Amino acid sequence: MFNYHSNVVIDEEGNNGETIVELEYQLDEIKSFALKDRDIILKIEIAVPSELNNVAKSDIEIKLKNAYGYYDNGKHFLTHQYNIRTQDGFILAPYLPQSVNLLIDQPILYEAMYVRRFERHVTTARPYFVAIDLAENSIETYKKIYHLPDNIRPMQTTFEALGTVLSGDRFDNYFYNIKSDSYCYITKGVDHYYISDISILNLVSIYITFDYAKISENYTDNDRIIIYLAEYSGYDFFFDNNELVHKDKKII
Repeated sequence: MFNYHSNVVIDEEGNNGETIVELEYQLDEIKSFALKDRDIILKIEIAVPSELNNVAKSDIEIKLKNAYGYYDNGKHFLTHQYNIRTQDGFILAPYLPQSVNLLIDQPILYEAMYVRRFERHVTTARPYFVAIDLAENSIETYKKIYHLPDNIRPMQTTFEALGTVLSGDRFDNYFYNIKSDSYCYITKGVDHYYISDISILNLVSIYITFDYAKISENYTDNDRIIIYLAEYSGYDFFFDNNELVHKDKKII
C-alpha cells in the first residue's frame, strides 16, 4: 500500500461572493466535511492501482477559506458561497441553519443533488432516475446508491429528473418540484409535497403515488401529508377510489 497526501487551499477574499469548485472526483470519494473556525475542510480519499501492482491510496484535503463569519453573539453567517460539483454529476450547495449551535451540534454543511447535465461521461440512453432516502441519508442514480457522510444530506428536490422515488425520515419533511411518475413513501411526522407541473400542456393525466406501506401499522393522528399545488385550488379536487381527481380532468 502506497499513501499519497496532498493539500489544496482555495482562498476567496471577497465577501458575499460565489465560487464554483469543480472536482475531478466522484461523490462517494468525498469522505467528510468539517467546519474549522471560518473554513470548510473537505477530505477526499481515492484508491487506484499503482505501477508496482499495489494499491495506491491518495488522501486529498481541500480547504475552502473564509466560508463563514461570526457575529459578536456567536451566530454565524455565510461569507463566501462555495458551490461544489463532482465528476459524476452532483452539485453540493452550502447549508448551515442559524439555529444550529456550532459548539454542540455536528451540523449539516452541504446539501447534494444529482443533475444529469453536470455528469461528464453519461450517454443519453441512461435513464434520468433519482431516488432520495432521508432516513438512509442516500441518493440513488442509474449507477448506484450513494451513502452520504454525516455532514452532507440529500437536497429535497430532484430538479430535472424524469422518474423519482422520495422517502423521508421520522422528522417533518419538505419535498419540492415533484413531477409526474414520482413515487413517494410516506413516513412519520408531517410531510409536505410541492407538486410543480400539473399544468403541462397535452398531458392527459399526472400520476404521483403516495405509498403508506412503511408506516401502515403505526400511523397516528399526528402524522399527515400536505400536498401543495402550484396553480390550483384544493377545492377543485375530490377523491375517487383513492385517486385525487380534478373537477375537469384526472390530475394525480
